[in-house]
Amino acid sequence: MDISVPEFSQDGSIVRMKFVNFMQYTDTEVTMGPNLNIIIGPNGAGKSTIVNGICIGLAGKLQVLGRAAKLSDFIQVGKEEAMLEIELFNAKGENMIVTRKWNLAGKSEWRVNGKKGPEKDVRERVAKLGIQVDNLCQFLPQDKVHDFSKLNNIALLNSTIEAVGETGLKEKHFELKERQKEYDEGHGLLARKTTIYEEKIVQLNGMEGDRKIFEQQKGLEEQLHMLKIKRLWVIYWNTRDEYKKINDQHKAEEGRLTEAHNSLKPLEKLIKRLERKITETAEKNTKNSQNEKELSGKVTTHTARANDCMEALKDLDEQEIARIRKMKEREDSKKSLKEKIKDLERDCDVNRAGNENLEELVEESKVNTRTAMEQLVAEKSNVDSKKDEINKKNNEMRRILAETKKLQDIELRKMTKLQEKDDHAFKAVQWLRNNKENFRGQVFEPLLICGNVPSQDHAIYLENAVPLREMLIFYFERVDDMNKFLDIVRRQEKLNKVGAAHIPSQVNLQSRVPASSLRSMGFVGYVKDMLEAPQPVINYICDQYPLQNIAVFQPSSEKFTEQIQKLGISRYFFGHKMQSCQRSQYSGKISTKTNDVKPKGTLGQGVDQGQIDRLSAEEGRCANELRQLNQDLQTLEMNLKHHNVAVEERKKEQREYEQSLSKIRKNNKQISLFKDRLRELEARDNGDAEKAEIKTMKGQQIAKMVNASTYVQTNMKALVTAGLENALKTMELGPLKIEAAQKGLELRNKKEGIRELEETVVQLRAQVKECQKITLASLRTATKLTGTHEKDKVRPPQSYSDYWDKHGFPNGVNMVDEKIGELEAHIACTGNVDQDILERYKDLKEETEELKIEIDGYDENRKKQKDEIEKLRSAWLDGLNSLVDNIHSRFSNLLEKMGFSGMVRLHKGRHENDFDNYGIKIFVKYRDRDGFQELDSHRQSGGERSVATAIYMLALQTLTKVPFRCVDEINQGMDSKNERRVFDLLVLTSCEESSAQYFLLTPKLLPDLNYHPKMNVLIVHNGPRMLHHSQWDMDSMADRLRSN
Repeated sequence: MDISVPEFSQDGSIVRMKFVNFMQYTDTEVTMGPNLNIIIGPNGAGKSTIVNGICIGLAGKLQVLGRAAKLSDFIQVGKEEAMLEIELFNAKGENMIVTRKWNLAGKSEWRVNGKKGPEKDVRERVAKLGIQVDNLCQFLPQDKVHDFSKLNNIALLNSTIEAVGETGLKEKHFELKERQKEYDEGHGLLARKTTIYEEKIVQLNGMEGDRKIFEQQKGLEEQLHMLKIKRLWVIYWNTRDEYKKINDQHKAEEGRLTEAHNSLKPLEKLIKRLERKITETAEKNTKNSQNEKELSGKVTTHTARANDCMEALKDLDEQEIARIRKMKEREDSKKSLKEKIKDLERDCDVNRAGNENLEELVEESKVNTRTAMEQLVAEKSNVDSKKDEINKKNNEMRRILAETKKLQDIELRKMTKLQEKDDHAFKAVQWLRNNKENFRGQVFEPLLICGNVPSQDHAIYLENAVPLREMLIFYFERVDDMNKFLDIVRRQEKLNKVGAAHIPSQVNLQSRVPASSLRSMGFVGYVKDMLEAPQPVINYICDQYPLQNIAVFQPSSEKFTEQIQKLGISRYFFGHKMQSCQRSQYSGKISTKTNDVKPKGTLGQGVDQGQIDRLSAEEGRCANELRQLNQDLQTLEMNLKHHNVAVEERKKEQREYEQSLSKIRKNNKQISLFKDRLRELEARDNGDAEKAEIKTMKGQQIAKMVNASTYVQTNMKALVTAGLENALKTMELGPLKIEAAQKGLELRNKKEGIRELEETVVQLRAQVKECQKITLASLRTATKLTGTHEKDKVRPPQSYSDYWDKHGFPNGVNMVDEKIGELEAHIACTGNVDQDILERYKDLKEETEELKIEIDGYDENRKKQKDEIEKLRSAWLDGLNSLVDNIHSRFSNLLEKMGFSGMVRLHKGRHENDFDNYGIKIFVKYRDRDGFQELDSHRQSGGERSVATAIYMLALQTLTKVPFRCVDEINQGMDSKNERRVFDLLVLTSCEESSAQYFLLTPKLLPDLNYHPKMNVLIVHNGPRMLHHSQWDMDSMADRLRSN
C-alpha cells in the first residue's frame, strides 16, 4: 500500500537536526516530520538531548532547560568542542540552516546558511519565525513540565498570546499599558499643577496686603532711624550736664578736707602730756606690787602646810573607821561560812536519799543505756538498708519513665519535621486534631505522622519508594469527609497546599514473589513490611506505589540481578542502589535503570510500640515493689521509734543518778573549802597594834599644824601694810588714764570723719574722670552719624534739628526710648516685608497666569487620551475575548471527550483598565462531585496537572501560528486511561486539524495506540552496537519486515 509522505508547510518547522559531540551524541543526524513527531526511548538514551539541542541551537537561554548552568557542560566528556545544526523550513525558498559551534571556554560561533554572524542576528531571525523556546506554551522541557501549572494569570496570558503568534494583540496590549500609564501619570501631574496654581493664588492674595503696607513700613523705619540718632545726642547732652555737676561737688569737698586736717593739731599735743605722767606713776606701782607678791607667797606656803596636816588627820580618822568595819565583817564572814557548811551537808543527805551505793547505781544505768543504744543502732541500720532498696527502686522507675518519654518525644520530632516540609500540612494536622469529631468516617493524618519505621536503616527505602507529596496528604475513608475537609482548610483556613486522598476499599497486599524464594539471594524484606501505619493508610500507599512488590537485598546480592528479574520483580534495592526494570513491548528484552539513593531525613526514627509496652509492664512491676518496700519501711520506722523512746528513758535515768552523784561531790568540795576559810579567819589577830599606831601618828600631825599657823599670822600683817600703799598709787593713776582715753577717743572720731571725707573726695574725682570719658564718647558717637553744626562743634547739623522739631520728637532719654518702643511695635505689627516685595509679586502673578493656561490645555488633552484608550481597549478586547473563547471552546471540548470538564476565562484585574493585571485562568473538574477548581501547583495531583497542561497545549495547536510545539515526558504523571485519551487527542489535533509541527518525547507508550500516517516516530537508543545514522537503510528494513 502506498503511503503519501506528508509535506512541510509552516515556515520555521524543524526539518533536520545534526549533533556533533553534544551530550550522548558523537555524530548523529535526525530527520523530523512536519506534523506529530514522537520521540521514544529509555531514560538516559538521549531523548531530552534533542530538546536541549533545539533550545541551544536556536539561541535559547540555558535557564529554560533547568539543567546545566554552563554551555561547556553540554560538550561530550573528553571532547574539546561541540556543534549543532538545525534546518528550518522556508516555503519561499532555500531552507534556513542554523549552525552553532562552541568550545570548553564557552565561546560560540554562529552561522546561518554557512554565513558567519553574531548571536543577535540569529535570535532576531528565529523570533521573526515565531519560535519562542522560552515560552512554556510552546516549548516545555522535561524539567519544566510542572512549572506550567505554576504560571500566574498574567504570565499565562502573555505566553498564550505569544504561543499562538497574535503579535497584534501583544502590541495592542503593550500600547494599552503604556497609554494607561501615561494617562495615570497625567492625572497625577494635573493634580500637582492644580495644587500649585491654587497655592500661588493664595500667595498672591497674601502678598497684596504686604505690598500696601510696604510704603507705610518704610516711613516708620525712617522715623525710627532719626529717633535713634536723636537719642545719641540726648545722651550726650545729659552726660555733659552731669559732668559739670559732679566736678563742682568735687572742688567743694576738697576745701572741707583741708580745714579738717588743721583742726587736729592742739588735741594731739594734750594727749602726749597725759601719756608721760601715766608712765611715771605706773613705774612706782610696779615696785610696790613686787614686795606685796613676795609676802603673799610666804602666806600661801605656810597656809598649805597647815592644810596638809589637816588632811593627814582626816586620813587617820578614816583608817580607824575602816579598822573597826573590818573587825565586824570578819565576824559576819565566820558566821556565814558556818551556815553554808550546814546547808551543804544537809543537801548531800537529800541527794543520796538513802542510796548509800549511788556510784554502783550510776555504773548500772550506763550499762543499760549502752545496751539500748546498741539495739537502736541495729534497728536504724535496718531502716537505712530498706531506704537504700527504695532509692534503687526509684532510680529504676526514673530510668523506665525517661526511656518512655524519649520514645514519646518522637511524636514531637515528627511534627517538627512536618512543619519544615509543609507548614500548611502542619497547621492542617493541628486543625484536624481539634475538629476530628466533625467527620463521619475514619480520617488519618499524613504518613509522615501516622507512619512508623521501626528500623532507622529502612527509612531510606520508603523515602525513595514513596514521593514526599504522598507523605504529606491526609487519608479519608469517606469521599464526602474528604471534600468537606479540603473545602474548610483551603477556603476558610487558607491552607491551599493541603492535599487529601480517598482510601480504596480493597487492595491486594500479597507479594507476587514469596519471600521464601528470595532468602538465598540475600533478601532483606519487602518495603511494605518495613512500614508500620494504620492498615487503611498502608492499603492506599500500596495501591499507589506497590511496596509489597518492591524488594530490598543486601549490597552483595547484585550478582543475582538476572535471577531476580526472571522472577518478575521490576523494582528493587541493592543496599543504597535502586534498580528499575522495564520489558520492551516489541523485543521482550529487559532494560534496567540504576540510581544511587540517599537518605532524605523525612521519616526518621519511628516509635517502637513493643518497647513502649515492655517499659509499661516494667513500670507496673516496679510500682508494686515500691509499695511493698514502703510498707516494710513504715514497720521498721515504727520499731525504730519505740527503741528511741527506750533509749531516752535509759539516758534520763542515767542523767538523774549522775546529777545526784555530781552534786554530792560538788557539795563536799565546797564544804572543805569553806572550813579552810573559817580556820583562816579564826587564826587572824584582833587589831590592837593597828589602833595604837594610828593614835601616835595623829599627835605628830597636830604639832606640825600649830607651827605653820604661827608663821601665817606674822606674814599676813606685813602683807596688809604693803597693800594699802599700792592702792593709794593705783587710785592716783585711774583719773589720768580716763582723761587720756577720752582725748584719744575724741581724736579717733575726728580722724574717722576725715577718712570718710577723703573717700568722698576720691570717689568724686573718679566720677569726674568717668563722666568726662562718657561725655566725650557720646559726642564722638553722635557726631560720627550726623556730623556737627557749621559754627558750633558740639551741636548737630540744622537739618537734623529741623526734622526732630517737625515730628515732635521728645528731649528726655526715657521719653525717646518710649517713642522708639512705640515705633518698633508699630513696625512689628505691620509684618516683616522684604524690600523686593514688589518684584516677587509681579513674578508670581505671571507664573499664575501661565499655569492657568497649561491646566486648561491638560483637561482637553486628557479627554482625548481617554477616548483613544477606550477605542484601543475595545479593539484589543474584541480580539482577546475571541482568542480566549476559541481556546475555551477547544479546551472544554477536548476535556469533555476525556470525560472531564474545563474552562478558560479572561481575568481583568482590579478594574477594566487594569491592563497590567489582565490574565488567563484555567479551571478544571475531574469528578462530578467536585466543583471547578483553578489549575495551580497545589490543588490537583501531578497526573491531573499533566492532563490539563497537555489539553491546553492541544487547544492552542489549531490556533497557533508558531512553527512547532515541543513537550517532554508530559504523559509520565498520567494513569493509563488518561494517557491513552490524551494521545488520541494529540494525534487527532496535530495530524488532522492542524498543520503545525509537534514534538512529544516519552520513555514509554501504552500498547495498541492508534497510528496515523502523518505521524513520525523516532526511536532513540544508545549502545556500543549502534550503527551510524548514515548506515541506516529504511527501505531494506521495511522489506525484511514485510517478508517476515
